[in-house]
Amino acid sequence: SGDEVQVDPHKVSSGHDDLARMLGITHEQVHHLESSFLFRVAEVKRMVPMEVGQELFDRVFGQGAVEDETAFRAKVKEGMEASFERDSDRLYLRDVLRKLEEKHQVELPDGFLKRWIQETSENPVTP
Repeated sequence: SGDEVQVDPHKVSSGHDDLARMLGITHEQVHHLESSFLFRVAEVKRMVPMEVGQELFDRVFGQGAVEDETAFRAKVKEGMEASFERDSDRLYLRDVLRKLEEKHQVELPDGFLKRWIQETSENPVTP
């Protein structure tokens, strides 16, 4: 704790886009980045796995929601399957929309676009 490390950001990223995302800056700003960064270690934390037991079950799913390891594993599996299903549906929809956009150029009338912007804007928009 309190140690300092000097880091060249270009050496710890896989490219300009990665570095821009990592630092929260634009790709253009990365090209002007010439200095190294000084990191000061404020705290070191270590994760220690919990033993499989009631304390773990209660912490993950709430007091008394799961009584044994079999039920715990079943509930974890159920959660992971639901998450996978949501993610796969979202990816499928994104891919379908991307393909539709590539194959079909949809022209929307100016009047429609103006109304849509007015309807969906959080702040008032004047035509």
